[in-house]
Amino acid sequence: GNVEMPMADQFWGDYFGSLVDRFGVNWMVNYSSES
Repeated sequence: GNVEMPMADQFWGDYFGSLVDRFGVNWMVNYSSES
């Protein structure tokens, strides 16, 4: 697969990144910390 956007802190306050797996499926991962 390919990383489209590396995981990083974003302006909306979450940790976000996206990738395309070897089957061509797009994945977007968003993590919200409960602090």
